[in-house]
Amino acid sequence: MVYCGKPSRGCENCSPPALPCDEKQPACSRCVRTKKTCPGYRDQSVLLFRDETARTQVKIRRGHLRSRPPGYTLAANAQQSPLLAGVSKWSHGASVSPFERLSPSLDELVLCRFYHTTLDNLSHADPVRFLHSQLPDLYARSGPNSALRLATEAISYAASRTLAHEAALVSRIRYVQAIKAVGKAIRDPEELEHDQTLYATLLLSGYETMLGDPNTPSAWGAHVDGAAALVKFRNAKGVHTSLSRSMFRFIRRNVVLGQMQMCRPVDEVFSDTDVPLSPTQCPEDYLVWKAAQISHIQYRSNCLFAQRQDPGKTDVEDLFRSASVLDRELSEWSCTLPATWSYLAAMNIDSLGGSRFVPLQVHRYTDLYTARVWNFYRVSRLIVQSVIIRTASWLSAATEPGPFMDVGRIESSSRELVNDICATVPFLLGHDLSKMKLPISERGGRQGTRADQPTTKRNSLTSTGGFSLIWTLFVACSCSPVPEAQREWMLAQLRCLSELWETQARFACSEKSELLLGGADSVRFDCV
Repeated sequence: MVYCGKPSRGCENCSPPALPCDEKQPACSRCVRTKKTCPGYRDQSVLLFRDETARTQVKIRRGHLRSRPPGYTLAANAQQSPLLAGVSKWSHGASVSPFERLSPSLDELVLCRFYHTTLDNLSHADPVRFLHSQLPDLYARSGPNSALRLATEAISYAASRTLAHEAALVSRIRYVQAIKAVGKAIRDPEELEHDQTLYATLLLSGYETMLGDPNTPSAWGAHVDGAAALVKFRNAKGVHTSLSRSMFRFIRRNVVLGQMQMCRPVDEVFSDTDVPLSPTQCPEDYLVWKAAQISHIQYRSNCLFAQRQDPGKTDVEDLFRSASVLDRELSEWSCTLPATWSYLAAMNIDSLGGSRFVPLQVHRYTDLYTARVWNFYRVSRLIVQSVIIRTASWLSAATEPGPFMDVGRIESSSRELVNDICATVPFLLGHDLSKMKLPISERGGRQGTRADQPTTKRNSLTSTGGFSLIWTLFVACSCSPVPEAQREWMLAQLRCLSELWETQARFACSEKSELLLGGADSVRFDCV
């Protein structure tokens, strides 16, 4: 793979330089004017990083043979860097051939691997895919020691640390350099408004998500706070582009998640700006926008019940109603989703006997992205319902029986949400569920056909799906109405995950979430 400069994304009908393509949708103006069928626009990431053809390789080889002494190879350059030599052997085998001088540099190998591996793991429905596809263009427009380039190299080397001996060290060096470069950029009024500066902070938060350094547990939250501050500044300056809107939504999701973990209200800029019109257009964005109200409900609840004197009945009733309305609105989200967001559900035959807990159902989703958003919905409702149970219990003890006394119904709903979370575990862990062939219902799957025990065959996306289970199971384990056997089963899944992601999963195994118990968690981390 080689970097080929910044090409035009225009359609083939507008290829002459004198006729630039305006790239309008659904067809460019020139094609409309000439009544031609617009062939569509080219993917810039593919154009920026593409394989050289055999003809080009021959031309380059001939040029080098004329300008280099006989026997010259890249082995001389490889000896200057043990890491480069190691990657060269890994890429080309033990023997060194004259073609090795055509090999890309180590930085190019690492960058291309990170970019394409990440892109392959992102669903086409995931908005993050568009955000990630902008990286080659932003990287090409950035300087050699810019914050964006250093942050990109840091996270790219972090993603390759298991393949190259020195990648972890290089990644850490680039990370420290990137933090300094971001600090310098935000002191420059011009660079402060650039998309590259904000994008660099997102890459740094991704670096912390990927590595999860136990010595710096608050680093991810610090980067999210920094990105949130940049968003507020850019909004005040009126910086609005398609890329900036995509970054805003990504940051809003992280901010909402972090504030839910800390039980602190979300800043109004993330709840009042870029309000989605309906859940059918972008289900995740609409859900996150609704979930932005959860941390405010949590904060009110914790303040109300933490005071020394008994809370007022009116305040508790008002909190109960607010939480009930939000829970109903979240439930309505699941009823208005497009058909592509439905999932298959089958009975697990292993659950028909034995004393140990086994999920009653197994779910299969369209992709990992859809399953992750469904689980975020379930955890969001669990948190809201914990506030409802808390307020209803207080009111039932302090007043005569009333409309807020149906605690049993809410607890039953919470148990069902946890059951659905457990049903997603086989799919998110990458088990082969291809034998599940059931008709799709409006909200999920139709039960009635048994599913064989999922095999342990795993696909290439296992790591992403398993990672998203950490926070989900961490919160679900503290749900009071859940049977102890089911709680132990979820903890066992976390212990298995801790073998892959030491920091996040081991933290989840050693600590107990306080979110459903009227408290805040001590650490913010991204596992959604």
